[in-house]
Amino acid sequence: MKPTACLLFALALVLVVPSIGCEPVGVTGPSGPGSTLLGDDRTNPPPDLPDDPPLEPPAYTFSISASPIDPYFNEGPAEAGAYDLYLWLVCTSRGLSHLEVDLDVSGDALVEDHYFSPLGNDVVSIDWEQYGELNLAVQGCPTIPTLLGAIHMIGSGDGGRICLSTEAEGAGAHGCYEPSAVHELSCVGFASDGSLPCVTNTTSGCAPPRFAHTFAISASRTDPYVNTGEPRDEPYLLYLWRIVGNFSALQGDITDLGGDEAFDPVFGAEPPFINLTYEGGPDVMMAAPGCPGGPSLLGSILIEGHGEDVYVTMTQGADGGLATCEAAPRLMPFGCRPYRTDGR
Repeated sequence: MKPTACLLFALALVLVVPSIGCEPVGVTGPSGPGSTLLGDDRTNPPPDLPDDPPLEPPAYTFSISASPIDPYFNEGPAEAGAYDLYLWLVCTSRGLSHLEVDLDVSGDALVEDHYFSPLGNDVVSIDWEQYGELNLAVQGCPTIPTLLGAIHMIGSGDGGRICLSTEAEGAGAHGCYEPSAVHELSCVGFASDGSLPCVTNTTSGCAPPRFAHTFAISASRTDPYVNTGEPRDEPYLLYLWRIVGNFSALQGDITDLGGDEAFDPVFGAEPPFINLTYEGGPDVMMAAPGCPGGPSLLGSILIEGHGEDVYVTMTQGADGGLATCEAAPRLMPFGCRPYRTDGR
């Protein structure tokens, strides 16, 4: 673990002690590997009805991301022409040896002949049409976030959606110790048409609920939902908001597509939140003393525009995440509603 992530953990441990009495926002489904439930509406069944048997969680969780370094960059701007998305294994308890799925695409389209490229020496793509659009053999039995390959797309300019589909007979994921067994999977897809990405079975998958903690980047310091605007040939002052979920510490990177790449986004926390960012560190690194709840203005973001459309969001980056308000905090992923000027 890198020093910034260690510092985030240490800070969360210190800050969470006086805030154990606060009540986290309840969501259904488990949190990340090894963590505890934030809430479960199945714990108190109606007295006259038997409790349902526990759901068998999908053994594998995947994600389609616009980033080759972050599996949770699941939204992006509409593209015109060729572009790539990235297929990630997010987590599994069984090790992955084989994946057989179809790609459900709308709006944009797959490149006709060569729409998937394996990445790394441990992934092999087998081109057998009768076995689905993606038929991957994976060596090394990965269980942690692993980049499997690039999906080659042709953008219409109006945006699109892409999801994994397991409706075909025999589709699913295979483990390393029961190669003949086919397991269900969960997946977060990708969207560039202004809608939320498709979410399949993630409430019972091994990845944290995708939108249990949600942020937004707005052009207003009084309204978190001013998420669109006009391109500028000058600096932008945007605002980071927490919409859903409590946290004791937060670490993330600001992704600025279309802005001036030579200008690093500058973040400043809004009291009572504490700014911990430093030169060479993550764009956003902050603490939330007392674990406050409800929609809150967290701080401001300065970016440099040069007259082109921009798409600004916050992602976990390589080592970031959110520390919850539990007594034993663990880094969790989060969602972010982006700010964009492309009219979507």
